[in-house]
Amino acid sequence: MNVLFQLKNWASRECTVILSDGTEVKIGIDYIPTIEPYNAWDSHYKNASGTWRVYNKSVIFQEFYIKIGNHKITNAGGSNYSVPPGNGI
Repeated sequence: MNVLFQLKNWASRECTVILSDGTEVKIGIDYIPTIEPYNAWDSHYKNASGTWRVYNKSVIFQEFYIKIGNHKITNAGGSNYSVPPGNGI
């Protein structure tokens, strides 16, 4: 499964996907405003540069953070997940 998002104007994006077993999954990305300097070349690509939260909402909620600079991912981390009580996972 592939989901593509246009990172324009630092807007949040979300897409609902139905898996082959009927499970509904929401996959999204949110811009996280920070006070961080960015390189001069990033000013041309400023709509994507910065810190983003990528998430997956389903039976298991998962999120991680990426930093984009010079039109590529420069750092990723902070994986968090949770499951509803009683799922036995």
